[in-house]
Amino acid sequence: MTKDRVVVVDDSDEDEDEDFGYGVEILSPEDLQQAIAAAAETGILNLAFASMQEIPDAVFELEQLRELRLSSNAIAVVPREIGRLKNLTVLELWDNEGCVLPFEIGELEKLEVLSIGSACPMLPPSIGKLKELRRLSIGDNGLRYVPSWLFRLEKLEALQLWSNELRTLPDKWDRLPHLKVVNLSKNKLVELPPSFGALRELEGLALDHNRLEDLPSSMANLPITNVRLGFNRFVSVPDVVGSWSSLRVLNFFNIKSLDVYFQNEVDDDRDDLDPAVSSASHIRCYSNDEDEDDAQALDLVSLESLLPALEGLPNLEILLLQGHPSLQLPVEVLGPITDEGWVGSAKSILDYYFRTRESGRPLNEAKLILLGWGGVGKTSLVNRLVHGHFKPDEPRTEGIQVTSWNVTLPDQYSARLNVWDFGGQEIMHATHQFFLTSRSLYVLVLSGRSGSADADAEYWLRLMESFASGSPVIVALNQISKDPFELDEVGLRQRFPDIRAFVRTDCAVGDEGLGIENLKAQIVQETSALPDLRVKFPAAWFEIKNRLSAMRENYLSFETFRGLCRQHGEGSRAEQEKLAEYLHLLGIALNYRDDPRLRDTHVLNPHWVTEGIYAILNSPHAAQKKGEIEPEDLDRILDSGPYPPERHAFLLDLMRKFELCFPYHDHPDRFLVAELLPKQQPVDVERYVDALEVLQFQYRYPALPEGLMPRFIVRSHALSAGQPRWRGGCVLMWEGNRALVKAEPTEKVIHITVDGPPSGRRRLLAVIRSDFEHIHQSFKFKVDAYVPYRPRRRQLMVNYDKLVAAERAGMVAVQEFMDGEFYNVPVAELLHGVDLAKPNRGVASTNSAKLRSKSARLFLSYSHKDEAHKDALENHLKVLRRSGLIDVWSDRRIGAGDGWRGSIDRNLQDADLVILLVSSDFLASDYCTDKEMGEALRRRAAGECDVIPVIVRDCNWLHEAGLKELQALPTDGKAVTRWDNVDTAWRIVSQGIEDAVRRK
Repeated sequence: MTKDRVVVVDDSDEDEDEDFGYGVEILSPEDLQQAIAAAAETGILNLAFASMQEIPDAVFELEQLRELRLSSNAIAVVPREIGRLKNLTVLELWDNEGCVLPFEIGELEKLEVLSIGSACPMLPPSIGKLKELRRLSIGDNGLRYVPSWLFRLEKLEALQLWSNELRTLPDKWDRLPHLKVVNLSKNKLVELPPSFGALRELEGLALDHNRLEDLPSSMANLPITNVRLGFNRFVSVPDVVGSWSSLRVLNFFNIKSLDVYFQNEVDDDRDDLDPAVSSASHIRCYSNDEDEDDAQALDLVSLESLLPALEGLPNLEILLLQGHPSLQLPVEVLGPITDEGWVGSAKSILDYYFRTRESGRPLNEAKLILLGWGGVGKTSLVNRLVHGHFKPDEPRTEGIQVTSWNVTLPDQYSARLNVWDFGGQEIMHATHQFFLTSRSLYVLVLSGRSGSADADAEYWLRLMESFASGSPVIVALNQISKDPFELDEVGLRQRFPDIRAFVRTDCAVGDEGLGIENLKAQIVQETSALPDLRVKFPAAWFEIKNRLSAMRENYLSFETFRGLCRQHGEGSRAEQEKLAEYLHLLGIALNYRDDPRLRDTHVLNPHWVTEGIYAILNSPHAAQKKGEIEPEDLDRILDSGPYPPERHAFLLDLMRKFELCFPYHDHPDRFLVAELLPKQQPVDVERYVDALEVLQFQYRYPALPEGLMPRFIVRSHALSAGQPRWRGGCVLMWEGNRALVKAEPTEKVIHITVDGPPSGRRRLLAVIRSDFEHIHQSFKFKVDAYVPYRPRRRQLMVNYDKLVAAERAGMVAVQEFMDGEFYNVPVAELLHGVDLAKPNRGVASTNSAKLRSKSARLFLSYSHKDEAHKDALENHLKVLRRSGLIDVWSDRRIGAGDGWRGSIDRNLQDADLVILLVSSDFLASDYCTDKEMGEALRRRAAGECDVIPVIVRDCNWLHEAGLKELQALPTDGKAVTRWDNVDTAWRIVSQGIEDAVRRK
């Protein structure tokens, strides 16, 4: 084994290794000796991920050892001495490729758990002597047949045989009557033997990635609760599934690029498949890299029908049917899969499916979006395609123009395209995020006029990849006769696989234009291939859609929309919200119910939204005021007909949602639109950039999105109050530290420089990085971070991810090359400079006290009149969030389509810590005090959560019976607004919250 270091792990979670469930700690040989000595007392020794080539001899002296974990090493041979460990109940050898097992393994008479795998050349028949064995995992081992000795293990409860070469199974499963969990995924099975029906205790069954066409009728009425059947050759759901009355999870997931598993189920490298999946949040996603042979064998057969008996299964909660286009189910009904799990309802899916089978018909409607810089001819292309005419002096598009276009598809069906023509002016790009949606067809229009077509293509394709990844793209090389140009089409296709075609066009050539018919043919072809074009709509949904299209109103309340749905036979509130989301994605009727500020308005007319916002962004009056907007300004900017004063707040709230503007805390009716800040950087902001003692950090982008810095300015506005701001940067002040954050568009870089007291620099950088990382989540492309290193007063930029990986690997330094020289860059020194210390969840010895292995869930309860104070608190809590201690929830995180009260109730019930932002308005709110505070205090009395009041404004909070018994923050319950330095007050609050979390 290695002599210099060894990695000892336990079962606690570490952020970087969360998928494996291990927390990694690098130990010296002395620490290894201590761990073995400790195992003599505890009976447990975990040496997984230790890079060992052999098992230390001292291990075999531990005759009282009960658990030995050796997974993920390089152990070539397990010595015969293993038979001396007579008290062993758990032996894990998974992921020791080619490891040879001795016959003596059969002498472990008390063994209950055994995991082996990764091309083990021989499985000794003596394993069949392990009569106490309950769990056996033989995964990824190349097995072509099931060993006969396996059926002598009569007490076996869990069997893992995944990722082998099994084509047939022996008909002996009645000899294993106590099996509760069986995993046979990723084999080549074409059928199951009838004796599978004898597994009368079977609860969890994984059969995905095989070649099954049906299941034996003998499996009827088994007590299965969780089954995976995707990636097989089922054309319909097997009849026996309808008899599994205990079934809770039916997984037919069938998308090759992504596999879906469950946290408490098998993750293919663990030997724990727990059939008791408690909720949809247990779903996790993994990339699925099939080898070529398997990919050809799968052939991704789609289910063509669902079993009516599924509607009668009383316990069915999770139904995953993604990747089955023949079922004609829209993604809104199937439910999205997020990092937190599946968001959907089995009942809703089945209701929709059987409703549309009776009276549904395809919508045959889609969204076509044209993008490109101003002046490239997008509007002229729309006029040529849709209307067949051309105007040489076509005025520029202000905002977005939406045009209906009826086309005939290759199968002679008609379809309607809602054609969205985006204005190309730079200031409008930040608003594209309102409307760029997946499941649309895109036409990128380029021209050779500026000589920058390659850079323009890169920019726009990156933007589309970020907001609408997976959507097909046609690239139109427009005005090609006037300004001929070429693109690196092969290179672009390699980098952007969503490109379907390049078409050369010129609207000004001839009576019909050059290449217009070719472009039209490409659009029709790609429209026909859109996966959801022929998704069936219930008859009632068609009537509602047509009624909305015929109405003249620009907007209506969501309750009015619900009433309209009820009039036309759609009474389900959940189905009403699905329809609203579907209409939004198609661009027929917009709604933004994911934000509590906007939930009451259902926007009917996309023009109304775009024209109102673009009127503000393009207003000379707003530009003259450097982006500062007050109510009286909107009266001047907006037409009072379509935009009456009572709707101005809605437009501003929509702009706030997309981080285009923010209110001043001292004047909540005054807003700053960051896109309208002056472009010119103030002269004096660079005065400390060259100082050697400043802390620096850098983000590099493949394409710097327009609006990135304005979004950051909006998110961090509380820290830049009273400091210089311009469109490309800002200065932040926090806890006595100052930061300069600026964009360099030509370099595609964001530079961050932090100055001030050394103790606070990393905290301010953590806040800045938290905001950028939030924004980066909306990008599909990778953003690289860099840390500066200064050898001999020269600056070398080192990749941050490289440093983190080096630290994880135990490296002291990494080698970098610059200007003809190599430099050994100290890993810990650079990371210590830019990272906050994370909670030490790894445990070096069995006597160490464990800290929390998961982030504590915080619920913020506040009056919306105290939103400025909520924002200030969240700024200070960003440090704890980056440290992995907490996850903060407030009602601003309500998801699309969520009922807001239901979402609040769920998150309040899940909270570990409830923070009450107390003020006179909070105490005056019945909802805050009776509902949120009342429920929080009830859960606290039951020992389910902690509650901390934070006094934000002076009020008689001690008169509130529920509060006076609690320890309030800041110190002595002195209101934040009464402190001379509010940063100090918030720092005390955040420290108090951190202490409370660490005590849990």
